[in-house]
Amino acid sequence: MAKEQNYQNPTDPTKTAFSSAHQTDKSAYQWTPSNPRAITAFMAFMKSQREGQKSWTDAFPVDYLKLSNEELRDSRIMFIDVGGSTGGQCIALRQQHPDLSGDIVLQDMEAVVARADSQELARHNVKPVAHDFYDEQPIKNAKAYYMRNVMHDLPDEKAIIVLQRLCDALASDSMILVDEMVLPDIGAKWQQAQKDIQMMACLAAMERSESQWHRLMSKAGLKIRQICTYDKEMGDSVIIAEKA
Repeated sequence: MAKEQNYQNPTDPTKTAFSSAHQTDKSAYQWTPSNPRAITAFMAFMKSQREGQKSWTDAFPVDYLKLSNEELRDSRIMFIDVGGSTGGQCIALRQQHPDLSGDIVLQDMEAVVARADSQELARHNVKPVAHDFYDEQPIKNAKAYYMRNVMHDLPDEKAIIVLQRLCDALASDSMILVDEMVLPDIGAKWQQAQKDIQMMACLAAMERSESQWHRLMSKAGLKIRQICTYDKEMGDSVIIAEKA
């Protein structure tokens, strides 16, 4: 496979080590939903992969999400989990910070949202909305648009499209919260390098260093306000971005 790519990092998610191994011309995210056993295992993995590990809210200043009484009266959305699978982070935020007022929205593809426990979402006042993050963001001016491990699935050109869709929806005080690994520019740990190779082999994507994050945000019309690292071993962080 490396020879076919001229020993360069792949950029086409349909031409990866994953697609070669499964003898498919589909990307991993196109192939997996069509395989009932694979999609069931994948959804279980996504839900459990970080159980017992530190949470992004351990380092993120949650007060940033607080809405004023006027904003609450105007029904401003507090938090949208974009590409949020079945809503685990939405529910966790409610449970860990019950004092936060305001609506929470879960967004993902229709087939994914359909797998969420609708009763559990309702108990935590989480509204599921089917949405493709390559399309225009239908909910404008939310306080925070959160994405967890979305960007590392995408090469830069596609990541920029997703970020621009969110940038177009931002109010002057809105935030984009990107929950991802932030690698050092030099001297990444082997665990970080292993994850980077996994993203390349499966999705023609990557984990990004701090300088790569700054460049990516800039290309999407954004700037990084703050990076809140909650797992120093892996570099797991919440990148707080806003309009440039």
